[in-house]
Formats: sequence, C-alpha cells, structure tokens
Amino acid sequence: MSIPELLDQLDDLQLQKDALQKEQQALMDSVLTPEIIAKLDDIRAEFEPKLEQVNTNIQALEGEIKPLVVEAGESVRSKNGTLLAVYVNGRTSWDSKKLEGLMMVIPQVQDARKVGEPSVTIRRS
Repeated sequence: MSIPELLDQLDDLQLQKDALQKEQQALMDSVLTPEIIAKLDDIRAEFEPKLEQVNTNIQALEGEIKPLVVEAGESVRSKNGTLLAVYVNGRTSWDSKKLEGLMMVIPQVQDARKVGEPSVTIRRS
C-alpha cells in the first residue's frame, strides 16, 4: 500500500474516532437533566476560583524553585521523594551557515558534523 493510501486509511480511522466520541458525548448529554446540568455548573463555579488560586500558587512556587535549581547546578528531589526538579544543561547550538562556510576553508570541520535521523510528524491540514 502506498503512503498516500495509508494516510487516507489513518484519516478514516481518526474521523471514525471523532464520530464515536461525538456520539458518546451526545448520549451522555441526553441523560443529563436540566437540574443535573445546573448542579454540575454550580459545582464547577464553586471550584473554579479555588483551582485558579492553587494554579497561581503552583506557578509562583515553580518560579521560585527553578532558578534555585539552576543556581545549584544539579537535580533536586523533594524530601518526601515524590517530586524531582531535573537540572538540564543548556543546549549547545552552532551557526550552521558559518560552519558550512568554514568547511570550505577548513575541510576538517566537516568531521565534527553530525546529521540526525529524519523524523515524521503527522498533522491534519
């Protein structure tokens, strides 16, 4: 089977999945009475500000922790062992255009060049 045919097959499966999820949601919505929907809305409204506050606190604490870990220069585990702030060295990057220009003058520069394996992502257009 060709790649375009396989992509068409994948598209069909993704559309089938979407249709099943819509059908499932429609059936779930059909059993929800207006009273239940109103109660769910009340529960969401009650918890929304609480969740927003917790998220704000989480972001603030992460903003405090991250620079401390960078300063420490190593990963740090929480006392209870459930969280790990992972330290990752900064990535090294090179200006490819300049290096390719240097390869013309210094051919040995090409020995340091590594080309990774190609990869594929599938996107809906």
